[in-house]
Amino acid sequence: MKKLLFLGLGSILCLGASAQFYISGQGGYGVGASKEILGLEIVDFDEDTDTLTTQRNIYGTYGGGTSFSLNAGYLKKNIGFDLGISYLMGAKQTKEETIETTTDGEFSDKSTAYTRQLRVEPSFIIKSPLGKGDKLNLMTKVGLVIPVSGATYGERISDAPGTINGIKLFLPEAARFEAESEINGQFTIGYKMAISGNYQLKDNLVLFGEVNYTSLRIRRKTYEITRGEVFDENGQVIGDLDDETVRFLLGFRNSYIYTEYTEDVVPDDVNDEKKKYGNDYGTKDHPHHELPTDANFSALNFNIGVRYLFGGKAE
Repeated sequence: MKKLLFLGLGSILCLGASAQFYISGQGGYGVGASKEILGLEIVDFDEDTDTLTTQRNIYGTYGGGTSFSLNAGYLKKNIGFDLGISYLMGAKQTKEETIETTTDGEFSDKSTAYTRQLRVEPSFIIKSPLGKGDKLNLMTKVGLVIPVSGATYGERISDAPGTINGIKLFLPEAARFEAESEINGQFTIGYKMAISGNYQLKDNLVLFGEVNYTSLRIRRKTYEITRGEVFDENGQVIGDLDDETVRFLLGFRNSYIYTEYTEDVVPDDVNDEKKKYGNDYGTKDHPHHELPTDANFSALNFNIGVRYLFGGKAE
């Protein structure tokens, strides 16, 4: 990434005063693109009659949501370079959901996730004037998307009998279970393509609307359950992550408090560590190990912004 930034900076310095420099700010909203299966939605599972009514796949990505970007760049004739810093406030995406209808009412077990990401986005630009002059033009960008900070946050809330009945074996007063998690990813590089329509408001001010497509997948590095609580019918906490019973339940369901993802996992070693550390296995001191999986953060984004040109109107 440093080489890429130095290349862009070097290009700017070489062009010197002959280039048209600018800064811009933009914001907008994106929807998930290149969607894939995240989990299952199971509706109207009647535990009393053991009848499954509806089951379907949940499709989506974690790349949709609100984003803001600050950019700086230059144009020489119709070619240039742009360097952006953007922040994505990802929309909440349902991963799995089970709705159980029994004689006692309707209950649910729902898992959702959203991301927060700070990104560096270097791009090359091609400008295409529309008609005479430079008042109206199109600008095409092709570049990279490099997440440099952030994480994906998960939440699970369940009062479904399928979950709670198992917890009641250890905590008889259990009525609801809630958990929160944080997933950190490995370094990765994605790609971005954008086209914008630009309208010259003044000699040094441009209004633009942009549509861009981001292709990005991130592999897991660590997974941590940051909160896990069991509530009774009155909403009082009767168990949390400090409780060995709750930690045991999480381990029993293969939801360890802390997981590290590595390319080499030896099942026998994992089993030996489980026996050795007991309820302390799957914590930061003794993490659980799994092979890495990845998640899709692709999106189609719609933005609007303004660009300030130094030195007046572009050539």
